[in-house]
Amino acid sequence: MNQHLIDRLVEEWAHLDPVDPLRGLISDVIAEINKQPAQRQWVGLTGEDFDFLVPYCGNDFDLQDYKDFARAIEAKLKEKNT
Repeated sequence: MNQHLIDRLVEEWAHLDPVDPLRGLISDVIAEINKQPAQRQWVGLTGEDFDFLVPYCGNDFDLQDYKDFARAIEAKLKEKNT
């Protein structure tokens, strides 16, 4: 959840009457959000990673083909992780 929405929830919570049931609900939502672990930052493959993987690909393509294939895999993983 983005920080702007969390800030808005906290702001609205502060304006509610202490006995308003909505205040309890918002408190519960904020508590749940704060329990969730922070998302890890994506770490892509390094040049050494590409070089390490190349020998496992077979002998039909040249080195650049394998690196291009590995970069395509990395791009897809980035797409799925953002």
